[in-house]
Amino acid sequence: MEHIENNPYNAPQSDVSIANPNNGAKNFKRFSAWGVFGLTIITFGIYSIYWIYTRTTALNSFHNNKISIPLLNIFLVATIASFVSGALDPNDQTQALISGLISIVYLVFYLIIIFSLHSRLAEICGEKFNAILTFFGGAIYLQYKINKSIDQN
Repeated sequence: MEHIENNPYNAPQSDVSIANPNNGAKNFKRFSAWGVFGLTIITFGIYSIYWIYTRTTALNSFHNNKISIPLLNIFLVATIASFVSGALDPNDQTQALISGLISIVYLVFYLIIIFSLHSRLAEICGEKFNAILTFFGGAIYLQYKINKSIDQN
């Protein structure tokens, strides 16, 4: 019997491989850095936390060097605790101390997560990212670099 390429009785063939990390930032949807800035201002910083969470989970879906999900969850809990601790009485020394400690924990985990994203995004985009701009710009700067990499390819 002769082999026919378009045999209707053959099983369908399809490529179901995960996106290639060498494809760079094409694994992310393009979104304006100005949009990130505006939504961060309008939501009083909550959008940048959402951005970090969604980009981390997206990055973990295709990158071999994954960012720890428990670390991300601790960051989210520290963020919520930091927002809640803002309602504590600043005149009470104990509550002020607790609020200060929560803020320090939040800052440490924020820096760990944002620089973990920084290093992995720099790797998949194939270029160096500025650490100072990452520190001060956070999600806005990283979104700018993602967009720049998408536009170049």
